[in-house]
Amino acid sequence: MTATEQGKKFEKRVGHLLSLAGYRVEHDVLISGRQVDLLIQDGAALLPRQYIVECKDQAAPVSSQQYDAFRGRLMIAQHEISPRVRGIIVASVGFVKEVRAQSRNDDIDLLTVSELEQNLIDFRQYIHDLIRNLEASPSLQFFVEPRVRREHMTVPEPALQYFDGWLADPEANQLSLLGDYGTGKSTLLRQFALQVARRYEREVVERGGRGRVPLFVDLREYRQAISFRQIILDLLDRNRVRSGSFDVFEYVSREGQLLLILDGFDEMATRGDYAVTL
Repeated sequence: MTATEQGKKFEKRVGHLLSLAGYRVEHDVLISGRQVDLLIQDGAALLPRQYIVECKDQAAPVSSQQYDAFRGRLMIAQHEISPRVRGIIVASVGFVKEVRAQSRNDDIDLLTVSELEQNLIDFRQYIHDLIRNLEASPSLQFFVEPRVRREHMTVPEPALQYFDGWLADPEANQLSLLGDYGTGKSTLLRQFALQVARRYEREVVERGGRGRVPLFVDLREYRQAISFRQIILDLLDRNRVRSGSFDVFEYVSREGQLLLILDGFDEMATRGDYAVTL
């Protein structure tokens, strides 16, 4: 893939994220003979605001020279379109400290693509509440890690260690935990959810990295569910997750930012609608 093709792919990705956030997006717009990557408009506002967006997919942070060139294009857009036009630079890596300092004095917002993704759907309160609730769970107060045996294997191994290995495998996307009634499947899944939630809080919320959000779904609560979409939207709504869009959920799921933990699937399968279960 050439640098131009890679840049266009990044620009398309940023445009898709902004459209998911509710903006109307135009690509490769000419303003007084100068091309801007994206022209976006927030149609939800009482007085719709427009932004020109520069997309920088590069190994190095955005430099002062690149910032100054974009600021020049912004000034032209403010003259040609409206003084209210603002600018946004979305970078794959980040920005040098001089650029961050200068942007505070200009009508320019700076975002990494990771920050843009995280702003689409905010799981921080959900993670906080999940950790608090699971830590208070009596069943986890004296948790003893069980061992699991992979299908067709004879030697059991520590469950959480195996789950972590599965989660890190880019080729694996589904795991079924099987066991007799009362063997501790639900307790194990809750402990795993707590472990992943703590990791997310540490690595994403506190350090600004990337990680998976463990969405714990107790399917016993959804025996009359109409669809998987309904289950997810209800989960997000009940936990006050800031996003009502299933499209956003699907995007972050495809990007590998979620871990769906479905507990009680056997009970849903025996009591729910067959088509919904399937």
